[in-house]
Amino acid sequence: MKARRDLPFLLTLLAAFALGASPSTAQEHRDLRSAATTALRGYEGVRATLHSSTRDRGIVRRPVDLVRCATPPVRVWVPGCYDTVVRRVWVPERFERLWIEPVYAEHVDACGNVVRVMIRAGCWQEVLRPGHFETRSERVWVPGHWVLR
Repeated sequence: MKARRDLPFLLTLLAAFALGASPSTAQEHRDLRSAATTALRGYEGVRATLHSSTRDRGIVRRPVDLVRCATPPVRVWVPGCYDTVVRRVWVPERFERLWIEPVYAEHVDACGNVVRVMIRAGCWQEVLRPGHFETRSERVWVPGHWVLR
């Protein structure tokens, strides 16, 4: 029980040594304790390394490292799913068959009737389309995987 009660005092003392101070009076001790408490504010956890031996009975021999401890990352499984990916793709040049519509005209015959006459017949024509980039959307399967969060 005594160790738990002395824990804040030890942390304050270790923080004071880490700051490079050694209290000589009670007032200096209170000032250092206040400064150490302010320094430790905002830390989720404190890792202190105390280097001592049995011969010197726990006297701090080296400054103490105060490290902000973050919560450890957690592995989370993300299941596989379909995702839509937009890609630019090169479409090479190609010949395309294009239908040309027939051309008609209206003429008046010798009797005065209006007659529809074909001037040029419809036909297929081969047209060369140059290569170009296109933006295409594709659905791709993204397999399940682990992530750290």
